Amino acid sequence: MPRKNRFSDLSGRFTPAPYQQLNSIWLEGTVLGEPEVGESSGLEGCRAVYRFEVATSRWQVQDQEVSVFAVEVSEPKEELRRALTRGRGVRILGRLHQTRWTDQAGRPHNEVHIVGNSVEPRPKLQ
Repeated sequence: MPRKNRFSDLSGRFTPAPYQQLNSIWLEGTVLGEPEVGESSGLEGCRAVYRFEVATSRWQVQDQEVSVFAVEVSEPKEELRRALTRGRGVRILGRLHQTRWTDQAGRPHNEVHIVGNSVEPRPKLQ
């Protein structure tokens, strides 16, 4: 009879151990505009959020590739809103969040944005 361990079923075949999936992102970039103040209605009810866009760039051999990401920060402090100005560097630690919906015409839509758990404005360049 095959030897059993915590990764095998009764027949001795390998079965993967349960694991927790990781949804984490660390992003450094440049704020593209002033944050919009709004509300998000989640499972905990309505809460204040800031929404803003961050641009990142990566140099290829001859061109620069620029990506823009939407960021949402829940229950932000006023100091953070004042610090997040256009052109300021920012470091964000958070997770990806996907929203799906169908419009009135029946077309499906999909949006992915970053939910910032920790947002750190970078020092201003002099």
